[in-house]
Amino acid sequence: MSKVTSNRAGKPATDKAAEATSDERAQQIAHALAYPFAQPGASFVFAGGRAFEIVELPEGDFARARVRAGGETVGFDDLCRAEALAPPTPLVERIPVIAHGSNAAPGRLVEKFGGVAEAQVIPVLRARLEDFDVVYAPHFSAYGSIPATLEHSPGTRVEISVTYLTPDQVCAMDATEIRAVGPTYARGNLRAIRCHLDGQGVLSEAQVYLAKRGSLQFDGVPRAFAALGAQGRRFGARSQPDKQARARDALAPEMKLDAFIHENIHDEARRKRRNEALREWAVEFSYGDFEIVEG
Repeated sequence: MSKVTSNRAGKPATDKAAEATSDERAQQIAHALAYPFAQPGASFVFAGGRAFEIVELPEGDFARARVRAGGETVGFDDLCRAEALAPPTPLVERIPVIAHGSNAAPGRLVEKFGGVAEAQVIPVLRARLEDFDVVYAPHFSAYGSIPATLEHSPGTRVEISVTYLTPDQVCAMDATEIRAVGPTYARGNLRAIRCHLDGQGVLSEAQVYLAKRGSLQFDGVPRAFAALGAQGRRFGARSQPDKQARARDALAPEMKLDAFIHENIHDEARRKRRNEALREWAVEFSYGDFEIVEG
């Protein structure tokens, strides 16, 4: 119970330390429910810990790119000089990695790269991936969300992004996607695809992080992310709060949803047990042309 004192008006005043704890709890739950987090609606370059919309990117060459900064359109090389950043190598010299969840969110990139985020330059291109959809994975993340994975969905064209990473950036991403969270994701090559990039042609192959246990299927079918747009969607879409409530109903129906999410954030042992329990509703990835590289 919160400590209560009297203020000069004679009304009870809640202990500020307890208030701060309550606020922090609410923020953590809201963060979990906000996945896949705020993402720009256009291609951007993550540079100096910020996102700059890409206005022009001739043939994937950042030496000739123009971006929007402070309401003005400027050359990206000029911006790099002003920010003391090394301009990125052309796209063809980088590794395309599909970002179907939070990896296309600037705020999440800041969290993933931590103290070196301001030194990173990462092109993030909007794209549409044919014959797949973004669905819920069968595990809870350390920050409480039910994260994303891909599932084969002939006839669907889902809106995603593609991050273009250096080998060092891929290693850093592996640390957050594979090594830090246990045996949940694997990185591999997704082949024989059609991924339409904004202004940069079509990819027939890209790397991607996929849930090793496949998709979460409480009702025998995957559920797509309502927060991500798609054409020709075959799977019913659900919001993060809806999916969390369904998971709570399956695993701890007596609990309030915010308490359930809070436990998953702060009780690692219980989160792991719940992740193991979700195996009952996990169905393997159904697309054959995926080769694991790491994880």
